[in-house]
Amino acid sequence: DGLAAAAPEPERRPELAATATIAVKLARVGWAYVLIDGQSMGRIPGTQELRIPPGEHLLTLRNPYAQDYNERFTISSGERRVFDGIILQRKPIVVHFGPEIPSDCTIERDGEPTPLTVGDLEARRLRVQDPSAWRSLSLDCPDGLARSMALDQARPGDELPFPEAP
Repeated sequence: DGLAAAAPEPERRPELAATATIAVKLARVGWAYVLIDGQSMGRIPGTQELRIPPGEHLLTLRNPYAQDYNERFTISSGERRVFDGIILQRKPIVVHFGPEIPSDCTIERDGEPTPLTVGDLEARRLRVQDPSAWRSLSLDCPDGLARSMALDQARPGDELPFPEAP
């Protein structure tokens, strides 16, 4: 009749009372979504206390501009566990250099040469781990054409194509 068979309902585990407590604190100003075993527990701007059942768990902190933080832990009934000073690592900005850009162009950061050429990059991609350290990216190429782009508006996790020559 064209209808797919209904998926079997997942096996239900008996619910355990939330008798353990965890405190989650970020080291720097910022925020993250807190997940316990993949279940959202809300968003924290700094420190958050959560009641959870005893047992083995996976703590995940997620921010779209940072790498996920994951930590497995076991907690007993009545126990209080503190996760203090968690630092979320920013996602890098990735700049892609197309095939039209010569491999022997030297990469410049804020007008200063780096030891890299486009040909030195893996898959012609430059990963800028700390975007605040790069205001602009330019190329010094043997053909003499000026090529540059501003990075000061880029956000962690952005993937940007390097602009073609004018």
